[in-house]
Amino acid sequence: MATLQEKLIEILIKNEFLTSHQMEKVLKSQKEKGMSIKQILISEGFIKEEELISLLARELYIPPLDLSRYKINKETIDLIPERVVRQYHLIAISKIGNMLTVAMSDPLNIFALDDLKALTNYEIQPVICLEAEINKAISNYYKSDKETISDILKDADEATGVIDVTGEEESTINLGVTLGESKKAPIVKIVDLMIAQALKRRASDIHIEPEEKKMRVRYRIDGELYDAFNLSKTNQNAVLARLKIISGLNITESRLPQDGRFKIRMENKEIDFRVSALPTIFGQKFVLRILDKTNINIGLENLGFSKRSLSLFEQAVNKPYGMILVTGPTGSGKSTTLYSVLSRLNTPDRNIITVEDPVEYQVEGI
Repeated sequence: MATLQEKLIEILIKNEFLTSHQMEKVLKSQKEKGMSIKQILISEGFIKEEELISLLARELYIPPLDLSRYKINKETIDLIPERVVRQYHLIAISKIGNMLTVAMSDPLNIFALDDLKALTNYEIQPVICLEAEINKAISNYYKSDKETISDILKDADEATGVIDVTGEEESTINLGVTLGESKKAPIVKIVDLMIAQALKRRASDIHIEPEEKKMRVRYRIDGELYDAFNLSKTNQNAVLARLKIISGLNITESRLPQDGRFKIRMENKEIDFRVSALPTIFGQKFVLRILDKTNINIGLENLGFSKRSLSLFEQAVNKPYGMILVTGPTGSGKSTTLYSVLSRLNTPDRNIITVEDPVEYQVEGI
């Protein structure tokens, strides 16, 4: 069976947009530049984007869409992580049953389609749109966090030296309430919004890194670190003090590594955070590990194993002896895999003990 790319080549040659010799040049250019065939064809003037959309609609039955006429609800938008949206230039527009309709600038990108299906667990129905329309929609629907952060940072800069967070003690933050309270101190709102934004982007870690002239905030998403925003150096001590307070760390200690934890409540759901503080030459660096307990009950069958691999893994899990070694980079799913195994083995007739430092998830019965 021909791939979508091969079908596109056949269609373009059949409709005399380019010759076989020209297509060879396009394919060579694609390999050299690392661009999609669509991008090469348009950038080198073989076809206009509007013509390509019309051609794909007619020949491959991929529906065209005027995205400017659509208003997309937030629930649908949140089905696809922002990183994936920006990486592939696409946006979810509607969901009916198990079918997710996604507006794409390049609906022939099989990597994007495979990633979407794996991330959302929905069947994907692509529709094709002008890239400019998709970029405009992305700017409209994904701008709120950045603007809110900017507003709070402005308030924080104006309030520097007035805020005192050292007198608070709390183990659980009700994030929904906090974000709605306009009278909260700007530094408190910065920390709370930082957490909320990381959860929205499905980050696994928040990195807060003091530098010479600023404090850098990054999120780890799908194993890779992405810049979120920078804080001014004048706010550094107050932000770090706030993090120490909610994590149960010693606020007077800045020369030794410290570990702590806290939990937040958001939309009636509790999420644990493990906190690590490490001294650096420009101040203490913090890493907040997000521990969503729903991940440990995901089930072995939903971890992405092939049928054969799952069968072999389950056989190993069910043996009364031996060792299973799980390796991989940060954010690859090691803890999720091991805790999914523990959840399966955690029955009333078993006594299970884990040896961890620090303990990542607190599981009832273990």
